[in-house]
Amino acid sequence: MIKSFFFWGCPALRAGRAVSQLAIRSALRRLWRLGLAPRATAAHPSAASLRSFAAASPPVLSKIDRLKKNQMIKYSKSLCLALAVGLFAPSLKAQINDVGTELVKPFKAQLAESKKQEAQPLLPDLDTSAGQKITYLVPERIVSVNYPEPNIRPLAMPVPKPPKSLNFYTKAGIGYPLSPLLELSYHNSNSDKFRFGATAKHHSSQGNLEDQVFGETSLNLQGDYFLSNGLAVGGALNMDLNNYRYYGYHQLLENLGDSLYPFAQDSSGLAEDSLKQRYLTVGANIHLFNAKSNKQEMNYRADLDLYNTSSYHGVGELNIRPRLVFEKWLGNSRSPQHRLFANAELLYSRYTTTDSSQSRSLAQLHAGADLNFGNFKSRLGARLGSNAGQFFVLPDIELSYAVLGGQFIPYAGWSGSIRENTLMQLSTYNPFLDTERLHWEHTQESRFYGGLKGKIKRLGYDFNVSYANLSQQPLFYNTVESNYLKFGLAYDTLSRLTVAADVELQIMEELYFKGALAFNNYSGGTAEVAYHLPVLESSFGLKYKKGNLEVGADLFVNAGVPYLPALGTESETLGGLFDLNLNATYWLGKGEQQRFAFFVEGNNLLNNKYQRWYLYQQLGINGKIGVIAKF
Repeated sequence: MIKSFFFWGCPALRAGRAVSQLAIRSALRRLWRLGLAPRATAAHPSAASLRSFAAASPPVLSKIDRLKKNQMIKYSKSLCLALAVGLFAPSLKAQINDVGTELVKPFKAQLAESKKQEAQPLLPDLDTSAGQKITYLVPERIVSVNYPEPNIRPLAMPVPKPPKSLNFYTKAGIGYPLSPLLELSYHNSNSDKFRFGATAKHHSSQGNLEDQVFGETSLNLQGDYFLSNGLAVGGALNMDLNNYRYYGYHQLLENLGDSLYPFAQDSSGLAEDSLKQRYLTVGANIHLFNAKSNKQEMNYRADLDLYNTSSYHGVGELNIRPRLVFEKWLGNSRSPQHRLFANAELLYSRYTTTDSSQSRSLAQLHAGADLNFGNFKSRLGARLGSNAGQFFVLPDIELSYAVLGGQFIPYAGWSGSIRENTLMQLSTYNPFLDTERLHWEHTQESRFYGGLKGKIKRLGYDFNVSYANLSQQPLFYNTVESNYLKFGLAYDTLSRLTVAADVELQIMEELYFKGALAFNNYSGGTAEVAYHLPVLESSFGLKYKKGNLEVGADLFVNAGVPYLPALGTESETLGGLFDLNLNATYWLGKGEQQRFAFFVEGNNLLNNKYQRWYLYQQLGINGKIGVIAKF
């Protein structure tokens, strides 16, 4: 049963719950203690109490009464304040067990006095080992690091922009015996859209003997235009004029004597025109190629060459050569790259004399792949085509393996090729040809080879042995029709064993040595010996450069070649070559300011009278002096 009490017109106190009027009740209890609190009635407790309290108050108050009155006023104010707090503080609640619970004293929360706790941080000890030397004991161990050879890809790999180059170069000098020298060159290589180059050269000499003269003059013009789509088109024009004389009659008169030779003591018995020879080659080239790398990692080039070579005696040769070159790279820069390649070309030649003509053609396709597996590399390819109507298939295989980071690279292979024999090429090799009586064939070569190459610190080397089968190899002999002064061609099939070595050594920072040697042994064939083919050829050179001075020395040592003497039936061997040359160049200025230089050359200082071709000895002691300029 829930009982309710009314006190001073306020809401009731309900059983088991203290409401907000609890504070009012507590204030009235203080009035009861002073005997001032009116008693409530059931009908209207608060109004009746107030009326009885007013009726009982006397009009004149004593001192004690005034004190009580003041206290009542004071407690009335407290009562009003309590009523205000009770009305506006509904959140105040207290748990009361029954309706008869009385609060003797209001709860006043106070903080007890306490001692302040002061925190005392603990600082770490100072580290005094920062300036001390620490010693680590690490066991020594040799670690082998493999550095694979880089793949050189001019079109596919980005190349940093080179410094601005010089466009003009000239070299001029004079020599003994009388031999003027002039070389001019201009290239605008600093342009990104168009490149143009022009080169002109002239060198001639009077020689040590009568009619021992020669003159070499050349002119070359070339240019390329780079399109916005990455392609480039270009062309070239060139001219080569070489003048010689058949001065071999001096040695022939010395060998045979007057009675056995139809000439007089000098060249008066010879027609002037018969001693002259001149080779003029005029050529042109047009080409198209990709000048920038592409997404397909492909490079390609197309060329068309046309050139005509003529001699002083009315012989001419026209050559037309279209050529296509293609290569494709596989892989990326983080892994070994492989290259696929294919070269296709056609060479058509027409050789004409005053009373006859000869045509021949050579078509071939060279295709394969260069495979790169780090230390192991290989080439697998073949060359096939038609030579003068005869079909051929030649291998192109090479295997190599790098040991100790390229210090030792053993390699072996089997390759075949077609070596072209044209008037322009053979006249450069031997200028004393009997051009009126020549027959032309191309040489086919099949070669097995193996060797060891590598680089150990400052030493680079390549030692190899090869065995080749040669078909239609030209041999050179003196023709009777030309009174032995000119050379004809005889084609033979023979074998050749070659032992060769190449060495490069940086002796000091400024001193370099380079040497090359090749020994050839010929066998087989119908001829008695391989006339005028080289047996032993070697060259050794030293180059020293420090500051503005460059000094060089070269030594050439060759064995004599076999030949068939005039009026003879058995072969003989010419004397060997021992040719010492010295040269020096001094530049003015320092670094990039070096624009002018003086040079001096001394050749065949031992005055060796070597005959590379029977009856034709080389120049004796000779030299040159001159200047070099570039800007």
